[in-house]
Amino acid sequence: MVSMAAEAGTTDLVATPHGNSRFAFHPQIVLEKLAELRNAVGPVPAIHTGCELHLTLESVQDALDHPTRYTINNLQYLLVELSNSSIPKTTTGILSMLLQAGMVPIIVHPELNPLLDRMTETLSEWCEMGCLVQVTAQSLSGDFRDKARNRARRLLGLGIVHVVASDAHDTQKRPPLLDSAMRAVAVEYGEGVAESLFTINPRAVISGDQVVAGTHLPRRRSLLSWGRFKAALAGS
Repeated sequence: MVSMAAEAGTTDLVATPHGNSRFAFHPQIVLEKLAELRNAVGPVPAIHTGCELHLTLESVQDALDHPTRYTINNLQYLLVELSNSSIPKTTTGILSMLLQAGMVPIIVHPELNPLLDRMTETLSEWCEMGCLVQVTAQSLSGDFRDKARNRARRLLGLGIVHVVASDAHDTQKRPPLLDSAMRAVAVEYGEGVAESLFTINPRAVISGDQVVAGTHLPRRRSLLSWGRFKAALAGS
């Protein structure tokens, strides 16, 4: 997977194992495995630590007690995955507590969540609070179902997408590839938008810097040139 990502032009990957009731997140084990992987693949792409956290009572309390345990590179950005079956009314309050504790929640792949598809206004409110949104590259490149692509485009049009990630799980069905999605965004929304979503904002997340606001621009129908991909945030 790392070699595939590197060949496609990716310079940075964030390894984000799940943290939920099924998969416990052990930072020390992650660091040990990450060291093995870095030794095996070399310096490019650079591999960073992170976690895709599910909001349970236990995980939220632990994150509040240890604000950098689950964040990317132990800085400020925290990947948050919400359930496809139930999103409690308390979620807004939980996200607010995470923000107050110094963490910036990044809501991952809302375009794949049927509940969030009916909560666009709430998602916008979360962004106004300070949360960010990440969509999956395959949703934009058309490799997933049309519903996912349409939802992702709608979120882009509303200006509430900040990062595009591969959310890679394997080399076949969910590979660590971003190039075709970046080309699609450049063609439809312009190279500046693509640069922000695939390079500038992911680099800010990795380094703990401020991420620029989401960009909503009219779709562009003319073909645009696309330069070499520079940096990206990849998931799971």
